[in-house]
Amino acid sequence: MTVITKQIIDLIAAALEEDIADGDITTNAILGSSSCHGAAEILFKQDGVLAGMPVFTQVFHSVDPQVTISPLFAEGEYINKGTMVATVTGPMSTLLKCERTALNFLQHLSGIATSTHEYIIAAKPHRLGILDTRKTTPLLRSLEKYAVRIAGGTNYRCGLYDMVMIKDNHIKAAGSISQAIEKVLNAYGDKYFITVEVAHLEQLHDVIKYKINRIMLDNMNNESIHKAIGIIRGCGKHIDIEVSGGITPQRVKELAPLDIDYVSSGAITNRAVSLDISMNFVK
Repeated sequence: MTVITKQIIDLIAAALEEDIADGDITTNAILGSSSCHGAAEILFKQDGVLAGMPVFTQVFHSVDPQVTISPLFAEGEYINKGTMVATVTGPMSTLLKCERTALNFLQHLSGIATSTHEYIIAAKPHRLGILDTRKTTPLLRSLEKYAVRIAGGTNYRCGLYDMVMIKDNHIKAAGSISQAIEKVLNAYGDKYFITVEVAHLEQLHDVIKYKINRIMLDNMNNESIHKAIGIIRGCGKHIDIEVSGGITPQRVKELAPLDIDYVSSGAITNRAVSLDISMNFVK
Protein backbone atom coordinates (compact mmCIF):
# COMPACT_ATOMS: atom_id res chain seq x y z
CA MET A 1 0.00 0.00 0.00
CA THR A 2 1.89 3.07 -1.26
CA VAL A 3 1.44 6.14 0.88
CA ILE A 4 4.62 8.14 0.19
CA THR A 5 3.92 9.79 -3.15
CA LYS A 6 5.45 12.90 -4.69
CA GLN A 7 2.49 14.84 -3.29
CA ILE A 8 3.20 13.58 0.25
CA ILE A 9 6.93 14.28 -0.04
CA ASP A 10 6.10 17.87 -1.04
CA LEU A 11 3.59 18.12 1.82
CA ILE A 12 6.21 16.94 4.33
CA ALA A 13 8.71 19.44 2.93
CA ALA A 14 6.17 22.24 3.42
CA ALA A 15 5.44 21.07 6.97
CA LEU A 16 9.15 21.04 7.84
CA GLU A 17 9.61 24.47 6.29
CA GLU A 18 6.71 25.75 8.37
CA ASP A 19 8.38 24.52 11.58
CA ILE A 20 12.10 24.92 10.91
CA ALA A 21 12.21 27.80 8.41
CA ASP A 22 15.62 29.48 8.90
CA GLY A 23 16.71 26.94 11.50
CA ASP A 24 16.05 25.40 14.91
CA ILE A 25 17.64 28.18 16.93
CA THR A 26 17.38 26.32 20.25
CA THR A 27 19.04 23.14 18.96
CA ASN A 28 21.64 25.17 17.07
CA ALA A 29 22.60 27.02 20.26
CA ILE A 30 22.83 23.88 22.38
CA LEU A 31 24.48 21.47 19.94
CA GLY A 32 26.27 23.83 17.59
CA SER A 33 28.21 21.78 15.06
CA SER A 34 28.18 18.67 17.24
CA SER A 35 27.59 15.43 15.36
CA CYS A 36 26.54 13.45 18.43
CA HIS A 37 23.93 10.76 17.95
CA GLY A 38 20.82 10.11 19.98
CA ALA A 39 18.13 7.51 20.45
CA ALA A 40 14.45 7.79 21.27
CA GLU A 41 11.42 5.59 21.87
CA ILE A 42 7.97 6.23 20.42
CA LEU A 43 5.37 5.50 23.10
CA PHE A 44 1.59 5.24 22.93
CA LYS A 45 0.19 7.11 25.94
CA GLN A 46 -3.33 5.84 25.27
CA ASP A 47 -4.95 2.85 23.58
CA GLY A 48 -5.35 3.20 19.83
CA VAL A 49 -4.57 2.09 16.29
CA LEU A 50 -1.14 2.75 14.81
CA ALA A 51 -1.22 4.61 11.49
CA GLY A 52 1.28 6.85 9.76
CA MET A 53 4.69 5.29 10.43
CA PRO A 54 5.71 5.62 6.75
CA VAL A 55 5.01 9.36 6.97
CA PHE A 56 6.73 9.62 10.36
CA THR A 57 9.80 7.96 8.83
CA GLN A 58 9.77 10.15 5.72
CA VAL A 59 9.83 13.32 7.84
CA PHE A 60 13.21 12.32 9.32
CA HIS A 61 14.58 10.99 6.04
CA SER A 62 13.67 14.24 4.29
CA VAL A 63 16.19 15.96 6.56
CA ASP A 64 18.74 13.17 7.03
CA PRO A 65 18.62 9.67 5.49
CA GLN A 66 21.02 8.50 8.22
CA VAL A 67 18.20 8.42 10.75
CA THR A 68 17.01 4.88 11.46
CA ILE A 69 13.39 4.23 12.41
CA SER A 70 12.61 0.70 13.59
CA PRO A 71 8.86 0.02 13.88
CA LEU A 72 7.91 -2.69 16.37
CA PHE A 73 4.32 -3.07 15.15
CA ALA A 74 2.58 -3.12 11.79
CA GLU A 75 0.33 -0.35 10.52
CA GLY A 76 -3.25 -0.94 11.62
CA GLU A 77 -2.41 -2.84 14.79
CA TYR A 78 -4.27 -1.96 17.97
CA ILE A 79 -1.76 -0.72 20.55
CA ASN A 80 -2.24 -0.64 24.31
CA LYS A 81 -1.37 2.37 26.44
CA GLY A 82 2.28 2.42 27.52
CA THR A 83 3.54 0.37 24.57
CA MET A 84 6.70 1.32 22.68
CA VAL A 85 5.87 1.15 18.96
CA ALA A 86 9.19 2.19 17.42
CA THR A 87 12.73 3.34 18.09
CA VAL A 88 14.51 6.24 16.40
CA THR A 89 18.29 6.67 16.20
CA GLY A 90 20.43 9.20 14.38
CA PRO A 91 22.07 12.60 14.64
CA MET A 92 20.68 14.33 17.72
CA SER A 93 20.16 17.61 15.87
CA THR A 94 17.94 15.91 13.28
CA LEU A 95 15.91 14.09 15.93
CA LEU A 96 15.23 17.36 17.73
CA LYS A 97 14.38 19.28 14.56
CA CYS A 98 11.97 16.69 13.19
CA GLU A 99 10.35 15.43 16.40
CA ARG A 100 7.25 17.63 16.43
CA THR A 101 6.47 17.52 12.71
CA ALA A 102 6.84 13.73 12.64
CA LEU A 103 4.70 13.27 15.74
CA ASN A 104 2.01 15.62 14.44
CA PHE A 105 1.49 13.38 11.41
CA LEU A 106 1.64 10.16 13.46
CA GLN A 107 -0.76 11.42 16.14
CA HIS A 108 -3.24 12.79 13.62
CA LEU A 109 -3.37 9.68 11.43
CA SER A 110 -3.44 7.31 14.41
CA GLY A 111 -6.35 9.34 15.79
CA ILE A 112 -8.31 8.86 12.57
CA ALA A 113 -7.47 5.15 12.47
CA THR A 114 -8.61 4.80 16.08
CA SER A 115 -11.85 6.65 15.34
CA THR A 116 -12.49 4.37 12.35
CA HIS A 117 -11.74 1.31 14.47
CA GLU A 118 -14.51 2.28 16.90
CA TYR A 119 -17.02 2.25 14.04
CA ILE A 120 -15.69 -1.08 12.72
CA ILE A 121 -16.07 -2.68 16.15
CA ALA A 122 -19.59 -1.27 16.51
CA ALA A 123 -20.64 -2.97 13.26
CA LYS A 124 -19.51 -6.46 14.28
CA PRO A 125 -20.50 -9.24 13.78
CA HIS A 126 -22.42 -7.84 10.81
CA ARG A 127 -20.81 -7.17 7.43
CA LEU A 128 -21.54 -3.47 7.31
CA GLY A 129 -19.04 -1.30 5.44
CA ILE A 130 -17.82 1.90 7.07
CA LEU A 131 -17.32 4.68 4.52
CA ASP A 132 -15.43 7.92 4.92
CA THR A 133 -16.39 11.15 3.12
CA ARG A 134 -14.82 14.25 1.57
CA LYS A 135 -14.96 15.97 4.97
CA THR A 136 -11.21 15.97 5.35
CA THR A 137 -8.45 18.44 6.16
CA PRO A 138 -7.42 20.41 3.05
CA LEU A 139 -4.34 18.84 1.42
CA LEU A 140 -4.36 15.91 3.87
CA ARG A 141 -7.15 13.92 2.21
CA SER A 142 -5.00 11.12 0.79
CA LEU A 143 -3.29 10.59 4.15
CA GLU A 144 -6.53 10.72 6.12
CA LYS A 145 -8.17 8.25 3.76
CA TYR A 146 -5.08 6.04 4.12
CA ALA A 147 -5.64 6.03 7.90
CA VAL A 148 -9.26 5.01 7.37
CA ARG A 149 -8.20 2.09 5.14
CA ILE A 150 -5.52 0.97 7.57
CA ALA A 151 -8.15 0.64 10.29
CA GLY A 152 -10.51 -1.42 8.10
CA GLY A 153 -12.74 1.33 6.76
CA THR A 154 -13.60 1.88 3.11
CA ASN A 155 -12.76 4.99 1.11
CA TYR A 156 -15.60 6.76 -0.64
CA ARG A 157 -14.72 8.86 -3.66
CA CYS A 158 -11.38 10.64 -3.53
CA GLY A 159 -12.83 13.84 -4.97
CA LEU A 160 -15.37 15.24 -7.38
CA TYR A 161 -13.63 13.58 -10.32
CA ASP A 162 -13.83 9.82 -9.70
CA MET A 163 -17.45 9.07 -8.80
CA VAL A 164 -20.84 10.66 -9.46
CA MET A 165 -22.78 11.60 -6.36
CA ILE A 166 -26.08 13.38 -6.92
CA LYS A 167 -26.87 15.38 -3.79
CA ASP A 168 -29.74 17.64 -2.75
CA ASN A 169 -28.22 20.76 -4.28
CA HIS A 170 -27.67 18.98 -7.61
CA ILE A 171 -31.33 17.96 -7.54
CA LYS A 172 -32.38 21.56 -6.94
CA ALA A 173 -30.10 22.75 -9.75
CA ALA A 174 -31.52 20.16 -12.17
CA GLY A 175 -35.16 20.77 -11.25
CA SER A 176 -35.95 17.26 -10.01
CA ILE A 177 -34.23 14.07 -8.97
CA SER A 178 -35.26 12.37 -12.24
CA GLN A 179 -33.83 15.18 -14.35
CA ALA A 180 -30.58 15.09 -12.39
CA ILE A 181 -30.16 11.35 -12.94
CA GLU A 182 -31.08 11.57 -16.62
CA LYS A 183 -28.54 14.34 -17.22
CA VAL A 184 -25.80 12.27 -15.59
CA LEU A 185 -26.72 9.12 -17.53
CA ASN A 186 -26.87 11.07 -20.79
CA ALA A 187 -23.44 12.55 -20.09
CA TYR A 188 -21.62 9.44 -18.88
CA GLY A 189 -23.70 6.30 -19.33
CA ASP A 190 -22.12 3.68 -17.09
CA LYS A 191 -18.62 5.19 -17.15
CA TYR A 192 -18.78 6.21 -13.49
CA PHE A 193 -20.15 4.69 -10.30
CA ILE A 194 -23.35 6.61 -9.51
CA THR A 195 -24.72 7.33 -6.05
CA VAL A 196 -27.97 9.21 -5.53
CA GLU A 197 -28.85 10.88 -2.24
CA VAL A 198 -32.45 10.37 -1.17
CA ALA A 199 -33.97 12.32 1.71
CA HIS A 200 -37.64 11.36 1.28
CA LEU A 201 -39.35 8.06 0.54
CA GLU A 202 -41.32 9.69 -2.27
CA GLN A 203 -38.08 10.17 -4.22
CA LEU A 204 -37.25 6.47 -4.15
CA HIS A 205 -39.89 5.44 -6.66
CA ASP A 206 -38.33 7.78 -9.22
CA VAL A 207 -34.74 6.77 -8.43
CA ILE A 208 -35.17 2.99 -8.73
CA LYS A 209 -36.33 3.36 -12.34
CA TYR A 210 -32.77 4.14 -13.37
CA LYS A 211 -29.57 2.14 -13.67
CA ILE A 212 -27.57 3.46 -10.73
CA ASN A 213 -25.18 1.82 -8.31
CA ARG A 214 -26.05 3.09 -4.87
CA ILE A 215 -28.76 4.95 -2.99
CA MET A 216 -27.76 6.97 0.04
CA LEU A 217 -30.55 7.36 2.59
CA ASP A 218 -29.81 10.71 4.17
CA ASN A 219 -30.96 11.60 7.70
CA MET A 220 -33.92 9.22 7.65
CA ASN A 221 -35.50 7.89 10.83
CA ASN A 222 -35.69 4.16 11.52
CA GLU A 223 -39.22 3.78 10.20
CA SER A 224 -38.33 5.44 6.90
CA ILE A 225 -35.13 3.40 6.59
CA HIS A 226 -37.07 0.14 7.00
CA LYS A 227 -39.56 1.21 4.33
CA ALA A 228 -36.78 2.34 2.01
CA ILE A 229 -35.00 -1.00 2.33
CA GLY A 230 -38.19 -2.79 1.33
CA ILE A 231 -38.67 -0.59 -1.73
CA ILE A 232 -35.06 -0.88 -2.92
CA ARG A 233 -34.68 -4.61 -2.31
CA GLY A 234 -38.01 -5.23 -3.99
CA CYS A 235 -37.23 -3.33 -7.18
CA GLY A 236 -35.47 -6.26 -8.84
CA LYS A 237 -32.17 -4.43 -9.32
CA HIS A 238 -28.88 -4.74 -7.46
CA ILE A 239 -28.49 -1.36 -5.79
CA ASP A 240 -26.26 -0.78 -2.77
CA ILE A 241 -27.91 0.84 0.22
CA GLU A 242 -25.99 3.40 2.24
CA VAL A 243 -27.23 5.23 5.33
CA SER A 244 -25.82 8.62 6.26
CA GLY A 245 -26.47 11.45 8.68
CA GLY A 246 -25.69 11.50 12.38
CA ILE A 247 -23.70 8.28 12.21
CA THR A 248 -22.01 7.50 15.52
CA PRO A 249 -20.70 4.17 16.85
CA GLN A 250 -23.95 3.76 18.81
CA ARG A 251 -25.98 4.45 15.68
CA VAL A 252 -23.87 1.89 13.79
CA LYS A 253 -24.85 -0.74 16.38
CA GLU A 254 -28.52 0.03 15.71
CA LEU A 255 -28.17 -0.05 11.92
CA ALA A 256 -25.77 -2.98 11.51
CA PRO A 257 -28.41 -5.76 11.74
CA LEU A 258 -30.47 -4.17 8.93
CA ASP A 259 -30.24 -5.19 5.28
CA ILE A 260 -28.00 -2.29 4.30
CA ASP A 261 -24.52 -2.31 2.79
CA TYR A 262 -22.80 0.79 4.14
CA VAL A 263 -22.94 3.68 6.55
CA SER A 264 -20.93 6.83 5.85
CA SER A 265 -19.59 9.26 8.40
CA GLY A 266 -17.64 12.48 8.12
CA ALA A 267 -16.93 12.26 11.84
CA ILE A 268 -14.32 9.52 11.47
CA THR A 269 -12.04 12.09 9.83
CA ASN A 270 -13.19 15.58 10.78
CA ARG A 271 -13.96 14.87 14.44
CA ALA A 272 -11.17 12.43 15.19
CA VAL A 273 -8.94 13.45 18.10
CA SER A 274 -5.18 13.10 17.69
CA LEU A 275 -3.77 10.20 19.67
CA ASP A 276 -1.42 10.94 22.58
CA ILE A 277 1.96 9.66 21.38
CA SER A 278 5.34 10.77 22.71
CA MET A 279 8.96 10.58 21.59
CA ASN A 280 11.13 9.99 24.64
CA PHE A 281 14.89 10.37 24.33
CA VAL A 282 16.86 7.61 26.01
CA LYS A 283 20.36 8.86 25.18
